Amino acid sequence: MAYDHFKPEIWSTKILMARDLACIGVQNSWKAYEGEIAKQGDTVHIQGLVGATIKTYVNGTAIDAAENITDSTMDLIVDQMKYINFKVGDVDKIQSNVAVMNPIIQKTANDLAVVQDVFVYDLLAKSGSNRTTLTTATAANILASLGTALTKLRTNRVTGTINIELHPYIYNLIQQAVINVTLPNESIMKNGFRGMLLGANVYETPSVTITSDVAATLPVAAGTASAYYNCIIRTPEALAFAEQKAFKTEAYRPDLDFADAIKGFNIYGAKVVKPTELVQWAVQI
Repeated sequence: MAYDHFKPEIWSTKILMARDLACIGVQNSWKAYEGEIAKQGDTVHIQGLVGATIKTYVNGTAIDAAENITDSTMDLIVDQMKYINFKVGDVDKIQSNVAVMNPIIQKTANDLAVVQDVFVYDLLAKSGSNRTTLTTATAANILASLGTALTKLRTNRVTGTINIELHPYIYNLIQQAVINVTLPNESIMKNGFRGMLLGANVYETPSVTITSDVAATLPVAAGTASAYYNCIIRTPEALAFAEQKAFKTEAYRPDLDFADAIKGFNIYGAKVVKPTELVQWAVQI
């Protein structure tokens, strides 16, 4: 049978590699704690969220007993599972025809990126952390509001990279307010990156949560009158994302069918772990 020669590692690796080129929310997250995830419901134990207390030493006196900071551990539940299942006719022929295989992998990867990014932005929008609101946004007032949101984040003494993730409608207003965000070269114009503004990286993505209320609980479609676009300003460590190391795939022959088929699944989870390194910038237009 043709599917006996199926190469799952090719499909698994290429799907996730292509996904990485398409997603924004996932790639701007903390992925250091993935570990070995085997099944849906696995738990990732995240440590190191709190540092040791800085104390003043008085010469000639004993220091305090060692403090216990193990209570800073946070659990991330891998509770999301997505799958694919489609007919391909002849697996061997598909695998040997790059012109056919690559578009299938690319489209699957793009769709997975959208699903995962929507999941990440929904968690960020509903976290209830450091929300700043701009009602009736215009090109005249949007930069001042963005500056206020960035100031709120920086007041928390965050260090390192700060990412601003904007819906295209909001990025359009930013473009009207400034001549250029920056002038990035073509080699880095991917994953929605649009350059730097006010010392932060700017990303454009249609996956941010859009709601009719400022609390981000009532989703609506883009372009809805008076909708709130829940843009996100954060460090990469604000949200942790964990998934399988591969998109598990296998080929099989469906019952009552002469065609081969491919099925596969991916499991993942995410959690806001450093809310002080996140600002939800709800912009109404």
